[in-house]
Amino acid sequence: MSSRWLADYERASDKAQDAQIAITERNRLQKKGFNTTGATNQAAKCLKEVGILIEKLESQLHSDVQSYAVTSKEAERRQNLIQQLKSKHSQGLGAIGSTSTNMASDYQRNALFGASSGSRPAYDDEHTAGMDTQALLQEQDTIMAEQDRGLETIGAAAQRLKQVGMVIGDELDDQNEMLDDLNDGMDHTQHRLTRETQHVVYVTEKAKAGGMFCCMFLLIVAIIVVAAIPK
Repeated sequence: MSSRWLADYERASDKAQDAQIAITERNRLQKKGFNTTGATNQAAKCLKEVGILIEKLESQLHSDVQSYAVTSKEAERRQNLIQQLKSKHSQGLGAIGSTSTNMASDYQRNALFGASSGSRPAYDDEHTAGMDTQALLQEQDTIMAEQDRGLETIGAAAQRLKQVGMVIGDELDDQNEMLDDLNDGMDHTQHRLTRETQHVVYVTEKAKAGGMFCCMFLLIVAIIVVAAIPK
């Protein structure tokens, strides 16, 4: 899932770059008074694909966050990347003639081509075919609302991950304190064991010395007794 997300992000970045190149070419042709329709259409096509990929990236990120497939830090990083793509997407739309901030999406054909509200764009798909401008605006509002809900869900999931991380951190701190106490107890026990071992060695040596003295005393007594017995 992670590699697919990154691959889709790279595709979106490449399309955004292609759109920027087409917009630059359009501006060059416009300054020279040449026909800019081809460059404009190319930029619009790239921006449309960028918009579709942005929606896909957001959906994939939402799914990854829900399934804990990515960390909260990675989810935040990817969300920032998506926001950067959105910024490029909006700038591209504005650069090729968007006349309304509400038409900042790949379905806003009239804005892309600077057409009047009653005209149709140069490209359609099965989803938007037959829609007038008002229907397209309503469709865009629906998409944006869904995206907002998705972002709210991602934010809530990230908050939950943060709370879980804090709980795990507190638990690790408690475990570290317990390990420190255990380590101190082991040191104290080792010290006592060493001291008792030294004491046992000392008592053993004393016992050996006392035994030798007893043997010598008994031997002397035996000699005296033998010597005192008359032959």
